[in-house]
Amino acid sequence: NKCGKAAIPRWDLPAHRGVCPREKVDCPFQQLGCKKKLLRKDLARHEEQDMSYHLKLTCTRVTDLDRKNEELQRKNEELERKNEELEAGRMRNWRGRMRNWRGRMRNWTGRLRNWRGRIKNWR
Repeated sequence: NKCGKAAIPRWDLPAHRGVCPREKVDCPFQQLGCKKKLLRKDLARHEEQDMSYHLKLTCTRVTDLDRKNEELQRKNEELERKNEELEAGRMRNWRGRMRNWRGRMRNWTGRLRNWRGRIKNWR
């Protein structure tokens, strides 16, 4: 990088590149939309000069995230409501099945009593 540092051993090069003032680096606000790639030594000046731009990018991102969060909250509430409706429907379905089985059991109980009576009379 021609940073002026005397010969750097090859094994120390990765560590040096992490601090070298002549290394090209992305702006820390890249994820928010700043496309600048500059020398590490110029980073502080860039951050200072483009502070209002970075703040605008940050505000835009926060607004977008708030909007997405509200949308996800609405979807979550809708899904919770639908889940409650499904659970209520399942409960109604099971109650109906239980009534049906109770009716069948009463029917079979009646038949058993009838057969017991027949067997008693038959003896």
